Amino acid sequence: MLISNDGYLVPLNLEYFRVDPIDLGFKYGGQITCVGMITNIIGEDTNPDDDKNIFATLQFTANEVLRRILPTSQNNLCIVHPIAVYYGS
Repeated sequence: MLISNDGYLVPLNLEYFRVDPIDLGFKYGGQITCVGMITNIIGEDTNPDDDKNIFATLQFTANEVLRRILPTSQNNLCIVHPIAVYYGS
């Protein structure tokens, strides 16, 4: 998974890469640019007491754990599913 300081989480799937995602950080350097679509936003404004969602408390707890442990400076985390990932210098 790629994690940016801007609050973007990009899950990498081995199936779509020519290079094993585990080795990406070792083989390439510089900036990584990702083009993709945002499929989820983990926000700080989640309501843990939502009557319409019986899993609201569990979802809120999981989101808060992710927001606290990931090294990002943003309050909202965006999950981006990549269409293209390329490297620049």
